[in-house]
Order: sequence, then C-alpha cells, then structure tokens
Amino acid sequence: MSMLVIVLCSFSSVAGAAIYSWKDDKGIVHFTDNPETIPTKYMNRSIKRATPPDAKPSTETDGNVVSPPDEGKSSNNSETTADTKDESWWREAVGSIKTEMESLRSALPEKQGKLEVLRRRWRIFRGGAEDRAAYYNLKGEIEKDELRIKELEDQLEALRRKARDTGVPSAWTE
Repeated sequence: MSMLVIVLCSFSSVAGAAIYSWKDDKGIVHFTDNPETIPTKYMNRSIKRATPPDAKPSTETDGNVVSPPDEGKSSNNSETTADTKDESWWREAVGSIKTEMESLRSALPEKQGKLEVLRRRWRIFRGGAEDRAAYYNLKGEIEKDELRIKELEDQLEALRRKARDTGVPSAWTE
C-alpha cells in the first residue's frame, strides 16, 4: 500500500478511461477521471490524458485519498504531484494518517475488553446464537481495525520515504 500513487479509480473496469489534469493558482497539479469535477475557472487549463502519469493500474481501491489541506474536501478524483507539495500539505497528509491510527488504537482496548466479556458469557452460560453472533461480529471488527492500522502504518512509511526521496525536511513528516 503506498501513499506515493493514490488510486484514482479501479482501473480494471476503466482501463481506457481518459484522465484530466490541471494546475491551480498555487501550482498544484490535480487529476480526475471526471471532467465535471474540474473547477470552472481551470477548465481552459485542463489537459486530457490517456492514463494518469506514473500510475500503475490496480484492482484495489481503499477509499483513502490524500488531498491538499487547502481544498477543504476529500475527493477520490484529486491528487497533487510530489514536486508541488508544500510544508502544509506534508504536515496535513502525515497528520491525517496519524490521527486515524491513534483513533483506531485508542478504541481497541475497549473493544478487546468487550470481546473478552462476550467470550466468557458465551462459554460460561453456553450462550445462544445472539451471544455467538455478537462475539464474532466484534471479533471481525477488531481484526478489521488491526488490519487498517497496519495499512496506515505502511502508508505513513511510504509517505515518509517519498518525502526523504524528494528532499522534504524530516520535520515536515513527524
């Protein structure tokens, strides 16, 4: 999983789809596969491309998109190029990953405690289908959270590696 190349869409179903790019007033390059999402004032600056530059097709999408903090929205169609990212972008990108990781990590102990209570109740009282279903639902949720934490750790490492490779000061990614 890499924050270096953000999956714009599932290329397995739209392999030949056109990609549009434009540069905003701050010099940030954006990409989209939907020309309707290009702001009106940048329509005359947009360029139609056959495929996104430096992107490798993927059949996975995880819905996680890093966008510049000034855009004020998270869009699955937007991305900036590495050479135009400023300090605030790097800090926001790292901060959003770290915030999500911390949120998931802080919720895990409570979920694990509830899981243990459900496990004991199920074993001691030979709980019925409801107890068993609640146990397995919560267990699945915990596994999903742990997997997401691992994905975020990988994304954070990839982002920091990209920052090092492009000469970004390490303080911006702490």
